[in-house]
Amino acid sequence: MQRVNLMYQLLKGTASMRDVAETIKTLEVQPRVGEFIELLFPDCEKAGLVDDEVRGQLKARRELVEKRSRVPASERRA
Repeated sequence: MQRVNLMYQLLKGTASMRDVAETIKTLEVQPRVGEFIELLFPDCEKAGLVDDEVRGQLKARRELVEKRSRVPASERRA
């Protein structure tokens, strides 16, 4: 939902850095991270909503999601 809100705010021209940061916090799986980086992040940059702190948050989130995806799931017992 946060992602959709950011898209809407970007279209309206009312998005803030906080909207970007809150959206980054919601990214939980690699496809969403990739989609955000490819589709939304460039628009955030164009809108002047990205600084070093936001870039750092995105980098940290991306690394966390990648790390989680590499951890093997516990085996299910019958």
